[in-house]
Amino acid sequence: MINWHRLFGLTLADYFTGTAYQVEMEKDLARKRQLLDIVIIRAGDGPPLPEPCDGLEDLRPHNLLTYKSGREALDAWALEELIGHYVNYRKSFAPRAPARDFGLYAVATRRPETLMRDVALHRVQDGVYTVRALHQPITVIVVREVATATRNAIWALFSFEADRVARGARDYVWRQADHASVLQELYHRYQEVGIAMAYTFENFQRDLARRLVLELPPEERLRGLPPEERLRG
Repeated sequence: MINWHRLFGLTLADYFTGTAYQVEMEKDLARKRQLLDIVIIRAGDGPPLPEPCDGLEDLRPHNLLTYKSGREALDAWALEELIGHYVNYRKSFAPRAPARDFGLYAVATRRPETLMRDVALHRVQDGVYTVRALHQPITVIVVREVATATRNAIWALFSFEADRVARGARDYVWRQADHASVLQELYHRYQEVGIAMAYTFENFQRDLARRLVLELPPEERLRGLPPEERLRG
């Protein structure tokens, strides 16, 4: 069974497909098993994201990300744990890289009320905040608070709000061909936690097919149709 963290990682892997970044999930950082949710690494000379989602506009060569789903709280301990992962990762995988080559991110579905009482967050834009941990800032992204826009479709998919998820499913353009199982599992997960999805997996398949057809040249759209069907309408 795919859990929320892996679903989030798989979707981010799709989001960065075709760019200079690759996504690695559940990075093992120590002999005693300690897993960092996601690492986004600049791994080539590919293009950057054409229109990055809010919060990921300034990616570094190494980007470490912790994720809290709608069933989890982002608190100060989660940020301290992220800093610990950063120290271990830097020692193990990039000991000679300067601090500016690392980005730290905490993505939370819901507003981290407890964290905001304990730590001063600086608002950058809707749903995006920064908090400084000594010399290393952490970007905090609250999925439910980011702007409702096509560029943020990937955040909408993990909002735990039926209407937002439906919009994200319609707006997000998948890069990888084998994404159907990820989306289907996402819908099943929402059903398990009692979130009714009016926009079903079948709706998505239909809308995706329509989108793909519209991208075809006219001669490809008409291929295989009998003359009477071509003349109709």
